[in-house]
Amino acid sequence: MRYALKCEDYEELVILGPEDRKAPPRHRQEVVAKEYPKSTPQAVLELRARGLAADAAMLDYLIRKGTLPEPKGGEGRNRGWTRQDIDRAAAHLDAEEVYVPGTVARMFFNIDPAQDLRAQQKAFAENPHLPPDPSYFVMEIFPGAPGVGLYAEVRYRPMTAKEEAEWKSRIAKAKRAQGKAKR
Repeated sequence: MRYALKCEDYEELVILGPEDRKAPPRHRQEVVAKEYPKSTPQAVLELRARGLAADAAMLDYLIRKGTLPEPKGGEGRNRGWTRQDIDRAAAHLDAEEVYVPGTVARMFFNIDPAQDLRAQQKAFAENPHLPPDPSYFVMEIFPGAPGVGLYAEVRYRPMTAKEEAEWKSRIAKAKRAQGKAKR
């Protein structure tokens, strides 16, 4: 996977919290093991969090078509999706480039999704006075070289006072325009 999150990165960056990441490997494995098996809606949420545009109907179709083996236990929305089942679905969707918009943007800019999330988490940790929301940060992209397999590098920094004022002004204008359109 190049632009969707790999399973290991999803587990590290999404399932495990900051304290879990500092814990011994056995504890981390236990935390991750408790996540599985997942129902179909939960599997869809994981796939979407990893950057893949999946839904339950699509997964059902891929199983009926024989593209994906049916997860053992349960059926339909109550299937028991293991880590391996979800990873197989992710590999297929990634090969077909069935991405959510954020993943398409990462592909366009040649950004490693795990490096991007690590940079966001670092910015959040360094700026506890701001909400942990990328909207409050400026994303800076330093070019890579896709021809030789080098991803672009992403950094996040808080907005300057001027940038924040401009951003809030744009939001206010958009809200006013939206209010006028509803009348």
